Amino acid sequence: MENFRKKSDELPNKEHTAPAGASRRMFIKTLGAGALIAAVVGAGKQVAENDGERILGETISREQEEVALAKARERLRNDFGIEVDFSPLQPHEKEEHGLQGERVEYVVEKRRVCEALLDAFAYYPPVIYKKEAFISIVRVMDSLTLEGESARERIQGIADVEGVLHLQHIEHEGVFPLARRGPLGQLGRENLDKEEFIRTFHHELFHELDDIDDAEWIEQTRGSLSGDISVAQLPYLYREELDKVVKNPAISPEERSAARSESVNNSPIGFATDDGRDNPWEDKATIAEFLLGDPGQFGSPESRDPVLAKKIKFVEKFYFLKSRGIIDEGYWETIRRAKGNSEMAARYHKERSRTLALLSDEVLRDYVRQEIGDQLDDVALKSWREDIMLGIPQAAQ
Repeated sequence: MENFRKKSDELPNKEHTAPAGASRRMFIKTLGAGALIAAVVGAGKQVAENDGERILGETISREQEEVALAKARERLRNDFGIEVDFSPLQPHEKEEHGLQGERVEYVVEKRRVCEALLDAFAYYPPVIYKKEAFISIVRVMDSLTLEGESARERIQGIADVEGVLHLQHIEHEGVFPLARRGPLGQLGRENLDKEEFIRTFHHELFHELDDIDDAEWIEQTRGSLSGDISVAQLPYLYREELDKVVKNPAISPEERSAARSESVNNSPIGFATDDGRDNPWEDKATIAEFLLGDPGQFGSPESRDPVLAKKIKFVEKFYFLKSRGIIDEGYWETIRRAKGNSEMAARYHKERSRTLALLSDEVLRDYVRQEIGDQLDDVALKSWREDIMLGIPQAAQ
């Protein structure tokens, strides 16, 4: 998953212009949960079982599947304000955005997509997806492609249109592997299940939220580099930085060799996965996906990897701000205990919203100051209160 959002002094726009030579950022790498992909010897049996289940869903249990699909879509609409659209691509989508795709064929596949989205959105208080990363429509289709510089590119999703996500629903004959390597081990992205899908959703939603200044991120985590770079600092550099070191004519052959070796090291320290070493945006998003989707993988990095520990704390503070204090340390502890149970996360942030809404202005200001060191002025305080109320049902207000 790559995010080609350009960083500048201005806030990035939603079109995510790609740098020269790069492909568009992919949104969802693959969706398993009953549409698992044959990627190893002997996987044909799995494909046959999945095909059989889809066929049964279209015959014997079609009526039940349609009812379940309708309920899931209604919940997405009522609970999260999300419309899931399986209709064919419209002419303007093809002409203006260069997209092509086919309709998702089976009702059972549509139902699984919607149920996975229900779980994914449930992790977040409404301010995240209604205000900070506004999403209102999810377009899902098969064989999603994008017009590239020289040829059409197969993609898993794109967010070029304000409020709309175009998602690829994986085809049963396709394989889109993404092997992630790092201190968390080998994380093959073939044959994904729903948990993997949701974790990838967290990763990409973070890209939509990310307005962190790169210089601030680097300064507060590993520290800025000035002057000559020592061999001991190489493991913490991004690949683009390592490339500059390799091309520096002033360094010794030994230093150049060490930089080259580090650029292909797939178990770097200071990063959640090898993908995070590509650039600061991937670094942050890979940390976010594990914080929300599989926090147990991190263990206790404070002693073994202090740079990664600083990055985790930075991302947690970022979510605190974006959620208006709802995603706090109690939320992360709930996520760790929940082990993939999105209902526990949803229950926590709803209760936290109610608690924060009852605080006096003075207490709320003190709470924010203690957590992030900043003071809310009157305008910011009013905005925080309004956003916190988004997480409280109208009947309870």
